[in-house]
Amino acid sequence: MTNDRKAAVEPAATPAAPSLAIVIPVYNGRKHLAETLQSCVQQLCPADEIIVVEDGSPKSSRDIVELLPGVRYVDQPNGGVSSARNHGASVATADWICFLDQDDLLLPDHLEQLSKAIQSGVRADLFYTPRVVLSCVDGVWTTRESQSPPAARHLARVLPIRCPFPPSGTCVRRSVFEAAGGFRSRYDLAEDWEFWLRLNAMGAVFHLLPTPTVCYRVHMESNSHRPLPILNANLRVIREQILPSVFFLKRLWVGKRLISTQEADAAILLRQMGQDGGQRLLLRSIVRLPLGNWRRYKIAAHMLTHGLRNVSHKDTSRFRA
Repeated sequence: MTNDRKAAVEPAATPAAPSLAIVIPVYNGRKHLAETLQSCVQQLCPADEIIVVEDGSPKSSRDIVELLPGVRYVDQPNGGVSSARNHGASVATADWICFLDQDDLLLPDHLEQLSKAIQSGVRADLFYTPRVVLSCVDGVWTTRESQSPPAARHLARVLPIRCPFPPSGTCVRRSVFEAAGGFRSRYDLAEDWEFWLRLNAMGAVFHLLPTPTVCYRVHMESNSHRPLPILNANLRVIREQILPSVFFLKRLWVGKRLISTQEADAAILLRQMGQDGGQRLLLRSIVRLPLGNWRRYKIAAHMLTHGLRNVSHKDTSRFRA
């Protein structure tokens, strides 16, 4: 009786802290890498491993990495970002793999939030986080906005439509990452979307952290400023990974809707960047699926009006000359 009473009042054992590795793929990333690494080593909850995978960059970043004790440098021939992330995960020994791109930043409590969530018993195979978006104009970084991806309960509906969050700030259970086979290089520029789709199909459990823990940096060298290659990569995911699972009677409609949306998004980004081709791509989106997303018509009308105004201005200038 005495022993039973004593056992009943003994506090439960505190779960062991999870082991966390940060994997950073790098290709021509010297410009921002030092700041990215500083954000990793200055975590309130230190990482067990920080692994930088140099993906065959013409100019090595080894010297930057070696300035920070405890950061591991791994070199490989150029194979793309998926190959680099997979390589980093394969040499990590931690139970959880955290991904971060070469130009993004972790807020100081990123690993702390992850560790607390895992220790509290949250059932998840992949954690993702809201993010602060930083934009660079003339060399000055400013906070543009905060973005919160959809909650985990909505992902089954959102994932077949668009990629809901980037790799930076995600943390995946290593055993689940290995079981899924990692990222696939054939989908580079949309490799994250394809991987989240595959994890969801496997039954992996996603969990959204409550507050932003990563800074997503947007600048002229970032992949977000490559709308046409991103469009092509997204269309490959749609055609090869999403449409085959759609009931064949709905496939034509769903395909038109998804492709039209991707074309419109790429056209709007081209317009925002002042690049050619946006008007033609937006018109293709409207012709492909005239119904829905009426904002496209407003933007197309603005593009057309602006183009006619420029032509008129050039003709007037030529006449005056």
